Amino acid sequence: MSGLRLTDAVKEEIVINRVTFISVRKLVRVRKRLGIPEPISHLRSRYSMVEFLNRPDQVVAVLRQTGRPHDIDSTVRRIVTEELFILAASQLGFKKRRYNSYPVIGGTTARRFAHLCINTNLSGGICSGRTAGKLHDLITDERWIAYNRNVFFKNLIETLEGRLKVEASWKQALRKVALLVGQSQSSSDVAHAFLLNMIAIEVLLVEEQDKQKDALPERVEAFIGWVGYWHTRAYEKRLREAYKKRCLYVHSGAFSEIQIKDLLFMDDILLNVLANILGHPAIFVSKRAVIEFSNKVSAEKILGLQRPGKSRVRPKTLLHISRQYSESDLAEI
Repeated sequence: MSGLRLTDAVKEEIVINRVTFISVRKLVRVRKRLGIPEPISHLRSRYSMVEFLNRPDQVVAVLRQTGRPHDIDSTVRRIVTEELFILAASQLGFKKRRYNSYPVIGGTTARRFAHLCINTNLSGGICSGRTAGKLHDLITDERWIAYNRNVFFKNLIETLEGRLKVEASWKQALRKVALLVGQSQSSSDVAHAFLLNMIAIEVLLVEEQDKQKDALPERVEAFIGWVGYWHTRAYEKRLREAYKKRCLYVHSGAFSEIQIKDLLFMDDILLNVLANILGHPAIFVSKRAVIEFSNKVSAEKILGLQRPGKSRVRPKTLLHISRQYSESDLAEI
């Protein structure tokens, strides 16, 4: 794996569903537990293409899969890639998007670009270059553990593994959301990442029969409308603008209007909605429960039963995570 570094904080091993990500150094010690019958040193000497087993810090993925070797290659790659995207979803809100990693099978995702500008009226020009893509590793250190224990990722994994009980269809929806979030957080393409965020929030909050441009802000408001920022930062207006840009992109191919600030805004919306849904697994056991909650909050508001900062419907344990962005954050991802 590239773009992923396992530390002592996680004992150099992370399990995401069926896939175990582990350092070669630890694999040497625990290979029997993972179903590898012979010493890693034997594999090194027998197979010339497994040079990655010579690097103790290298992260590898271990997965058990039945079938014939030539039939399972694509299946294994798909499974490992999906679990890497779920792991990448842990980056949502953890650090600035421009410092995110893109954990992948194989080599780096960073690319080097060079360009030459020539003055057509005079001799000479300027040549320069830059590196683009994801240059940093996802480091599973103490900070990463603490953040993901307290926000949403720990409960997400426990839900996907069945330790937190929700309806089967909701579990499937949360897995789709995790895959979308992971791909978005790994992407350097602003418009594509924005669209993935929009799809993820729609999977969480919107049904097919809904009028999405109205349902989306209403459902989001149920979770974070109690925060003063909802009004002072015009969240409802910005959500409607975001949905309009999403539709223009999908239906007309108009992606140039989507800016980094739009992407970061949807990062924040998605972070807060996910944190509140997964932070209350006993309440939000299905999509139906999410929508019923939104309807009750809306009814409370219409009937004038809400008081500033108080609600009979919203749990007192709802949270709001506010991110601050610098000019550099708005200039590149």
